[in-house]
Amino acid sequence: MSLLLSKSDKIYLSIDTLLLSLKVDNTIEIIKKHGYENSSKDLVEERYILLISLLKKKKLPDLVLILEEAMKKNDPANFLVHLEEVMPGIRLKNKL
Repeated sequence: MSLLLSKSDKIYLSIDTLLLSLKVDNTIEIIKKHGYENSSKDLVEERYILLISLLKKKKLPDLVLILEEAMKKNDPANFLVHLEEVMPGIRLKNKL
């Protein structure tokens, strides 16, 4: 979905879908509750790459650096916490 949105120049919607997918994929309670499976490593890497490119396009270098570090560690926890701190509307835990 985020790839389609980014190709349609709906960058912020694309970023939102990528953030939500990262959040869901890294919240064990949600995965268990809904019977989801974790995404493959390749799919997760594609999400990171697309998200990084979109953040660069919107000139958000601080978020790019944090996300690149998260990608190296394959752990977006710090990135997601940082987003909740700087963007209060992005808190997803009550919506899932």
